[in-house]
Amino acid sequence: MKKIWILFTLLTLCIYSNAQNIISPGSPEIKTERIHPSHDFYKNVITGPDGKLLYEFMMENYQWLDSAKQQWVFARYRQVPRGYFSTDTSYTDLRLMPLHMHEIHFQQNVDIQMQFEAEKATVTTIRKGQSTTKTYAMTPGYFEDNMIEYLFGYLELKKGVTYKLDNFNPATSGSDPFTVTYSGDGDHSKVFTFTHGDTRGRIWIDNKTHQILRQEGQSPKWHHVVTKQ
Repeated sequence: MKKIWILFTLLTLCIYSNAQNIISPGSPEIKTERIHPSHDFYKNVITGPDGKLLYEFMMENYQWLDSAKQQWVFARYRQVPRGYFSTDTSYTDLRLMPLHMHEIHFQQNVDIQMQFEAEKATVTTIRKGQSTTKTYAMTPGYFEDNMIEYLFGYLELKKGVTYKLDNFNPATSGSDPFTVTYSGDGDHSKVFTFTHGDTRGRIWIDNKTHQILRQEGQSPKWHHVVTKQ
């Protein structure tokens, strides 16, 4: 009987510990007071498994609080491949729960609208005038793929503890979670390691501004490096 109680206690602690390591909108690990209006540029370099350069481009990032609507706005603009422009804008509530995302690929004549609710995400794509809509079932407490990487700089994590963040991505049929671990410290920065599907990588976060300084990721198909300019 004593062994049974010990096993039950260990199992309970394990389940409780795992539950505590999930970050969702409104979690105490998210420090929204660290978010400030900003306009930044990031250089992106993507190479293949053989080291051959595939893409090199600049990305322009904006973030601000829409006070009238009480929504955070995260927007990005890029030209990749060369001559092809695209932009995406994500809107969340004050807890960073996703509300809406609008993505446009200008030369391809593609317009994507995403609407988010607690247990589903609805994606409407207009491609060269033809509209399609698809709905994905989701578990409450998810983030959205186009803004989730902004979030990492605003996390207060315990060193050595791995956290899971669920993430909506229509390219993976819905749920596409990240894990992130505060693994060490650099020069005036924190270093997080992360996993995302088959990608493994590291993120350097400025201790003062809480913005991402550098991100490196490696998958079987490519290697990417993102550097703040």
